[in-house]
Amino acid sequence: MLEPFDFTISPNPAETQLHLDTDRNYQAAKLYITNMQGAVVYEQTVAQNESEFWIDVAHLPAGYYAVWFIDAQQHIMKDTNNKFAKNNPNTLAKNILGR
Repeated sequence: MLEPFDFTISPNPAETQLHLDTDRNYQAAKLYITNMQGAVVYEQTVAQNESEFWIDVAHLPAGYYAVWFIDAQQHIMKDTNNKFAKNNPNTLAKNILGR
């Protein structure tokens, strides 16, 4: 069951750090990041009413990912805009400089 839930993802695309800012009126228990094949690549327990997260994504390969919050009853709390792109740190420089 998908519960309405709002959060923002920045920067998007991300290179080394991902910032999540959530609706403060929720009771999420876990935060997951999955790749586009559905495999969990990151998992974090969420403290009650914790609303801001900085996540190190430097280790993730370049690609597209989705952020999911799960409540204590195992309901998915999904924002309709829960996807982000991960770039390699040198991708922008390579694209601009052609190197």
